[in-house]
Amino acid sequence: MAQLEPNLEKRNLKYKFGDWVSNLQVDFCYSISSSSRIGYFGTSGGIQRFDVLKKEFISPLTTSDGFIGNKAYIVAFDRLNSTLWSASDKGISFWSEISERVRNISNSTILIKIPQITFEDQLFITNIGFGEGKVFFRIQAFQTYYLSTQANGSGFLSLVEDVDLPPNIEWFGWSQNTEIEFESNWNLEGNFRMDLQEKAFVGTEFEKYRITFKHQDRFGMTYFGTNSNLLAVGRTVGKFLKPYQIAPLKKEVTSILYNGNELVLGSKFPHRKFKGFSIFDYQTNSWNYFDSREDYNIREDRVLKIKKIGNTYFFGTLNGLVTYNSETDYWNQLTLASGLADEEINDIIKVGSEVWLLTVRGISVVTLNGSLILSKDLRKDFRDKEFYETVENKETIWLASSSGIFIYDKKEKTFELFTKFGERTIKPSYNPVKNLALNKTHLFWNNDVGVFKMDLKTQQVEILPLKRYPLGEKIRDILVDSGNLWLATNEGLFEFEFKNQKWTHYTEKDGLPSDNLFCLAWDLDFIKIGSDNGITNFYWNNPRRIKN
Repeated sequence: MAQLEPNLEKRNLKYKFGDWVSNLQVDFCYSISSSSRIGYFGTSGGIQRFDVLKKEFISPLTTSDGFIGNKAYIVAFDRLNSTLWSASDKGISFWSEISERVRNISNSTILIKIPQITFEDQLFITNIGFGEGKVFFRIQAFQTYYLSTQANGSGFLSLVEDVDLPPNIEWFGWSQNTEIEFESNWNLEGNFRMDLQEKAFVGTEFEKYRITFKHQDRFGMTYFGTNSNLLAVGRTVGKFLKPYQIAPLKKEVTSILYNGNELVLGSKFPHRKFKGFSIFDYQTNSWNYFDSREDYNIREDRVLKIKKIGNTYFFGTLNGLVTYNSETDYWNQLTLASGLADEEINDIIKVGSEVWLLTVRGISVVTLNGSLILSKDLRKDFRDKEFYETVENKETIWLASSSGIFIYDKKEKTFELFTKFGERTIKPSYNPVKNLALNKTHLFWNNDVGVFKMDLKTQQVEILPLKRYPLGEKIRDILVDSGNLWLATNEGLFEFEFKNQKWTHYTEKDGLPSDNLFCLAWDLDFIKIGSDNGITNFYWNNPRRIKN
């Protein structure tokens, strides 16, 4: 048995487990395994985990936790070593349930071990097995190959002939589950029923979730995976089964509403099945979904901005304003036919008894008097201007536009176009501003030139140093507090520390599932980050982490 050099790659050790947590779109469950406490679902959006004692899903395991890939085709739990092995589209990951640390073996390393396989797309790991203190990998290419190493992850990776395989290997993976037995005597909780003929769960709208994997363990638990985001967990004795819908239903997250009790996610990208938005309820620790009411010709599948006023959600979309009252279950939509200046709504702000809708052709006003009534354009001369975002304090509202920054005095109810750069007057046409952020002392914005900071008392303006990072138009969103400025860009997340005048650049190497970011939201010591690959929670203020 020829021993070969292993390549157990560790994740970035300056981060602790939980510093980065990502929830990705899940549309298929490939494999299931379990320990005495946790059920592990290998899915298209990472490894989903069900805590048996808490009776709820907890944070998934993804590349944000250091795993090498997010498409977890096989999960296999080794009970003797309390370790989880998984095979993904990028390679093999080894996770300790006790230490919560992960190591990886990349596909490129596996190709070195098996020189007969030339390209990564020819490599497919079909099974993971345990026996005689080792872990085995069955790899299918032009023929079947076997690799093995010590089950505790400490040994060398070796190529094994099939004749040398131990006879008592416990295999996990594809061949293990060719025929799924689906009994008829399960008692389902919630609004789902079984279709025994098609081996599927059926929802209230007759949508079907075909069962793709079933796992029954020695601890009295049974787990089901489907070809969607529906996963089911039940007690084998008593036959009580509860389906759970998990994760955002859309891959891209371009708008976030977070208020401490709920997290609402929207996307401006259309989806082939789901045309709505996802809500995570922190009180019930569960996901809920609202689909478009196309029977009323209401579509909110291309969301640019989300606000909640009272019991009403406001969705600024590419197709107009959509509102939903959660108390009355009432939907409404305003479009060009209703008198909107334009249907592309970039931001929403409540001003007194009015709601201002910032569009690409001015600002439309909606009055709040029990029902939504579109009353007027805020100003006719705004029709030739694009408006993008607002921030406010007690006295002032700042509005980002294609002509620069407009300042609205709440007391005087007057507008002024800000055109000062220190003592120098600048032409508004040179200053399209798309993003704004505000703390107690300064206003921040960006344009194609860079990032600017204005003192609210003196109105002195300075540009932040960005020589190393010429971002400009790459910035999609800005957040600021008293000590840090955060930029969401298509090249990752940037943090600027005011005290040290220092930039930090966060990418996929740190824990982002993608560097293509769209939006940010505060959550105390956490930042919620929307990207083209889900929603990420970053514990940026972890006092245990050494930054440098």
